[in-house]
Amino acid sequence: MPSKDGEAWNAFELDPQVVRIGSDPTLLRSLSAPDLRIVLGDARLTLAALPERYDLIVVDAFTSDAIPVHLLTRETFAGYLSLLTARGAIVLHISKPAHGAVAADGRGRRCRRPRCLRQRSATPDKTDDELRSPAEVVVFARDVRDLGDLPAQPGWKRLDPD
Repeated sequence: MPSKDGEAWNAFELDPQVVRIGSDPTLLRSLSAPDLRIVLGDARLTLAALPERYDLIVVDAFTSDAIPVHLLTRETFAGYLSLLTARGAIVLHISKPAHGAVAADGRGRRCRRPRCLRQRSATPDKTDDELRSPAEVVVFARDVRDLGDLPAQPGWKRLDPD
């Protein structure tokens, strides 16, 4: 993931073995970008201690086949929102439909009701890759304008709390 001019990317990882494997370009390319800063530790705690604010926060954490529920609580989501710049967005890679509750209850200091979009990938063709599972991605922003042209892209649907 090469950075564009002016971009700085950080990856927060709890498991040192994931960092070791991910940093080895012969095994995996995702963490081996030369300009990627890897921060070892619990991302919720590490992020809260840093002074930076982010334009984009991507949460991609799984235990077994689901994102850990403690990463979707009101308190955790308010923490994510407090770390965003004024026009920032949060992307969650999830596998269970818990995002509606987060959208309804995720209130940060500057956010009363985040705007939310969802995209579900199709079930992969078995000839394509037997190990790949369908994915669901949810994007949150304070204002729909902060999502750029994403709402107009194929497959993205508005998600309202129900």
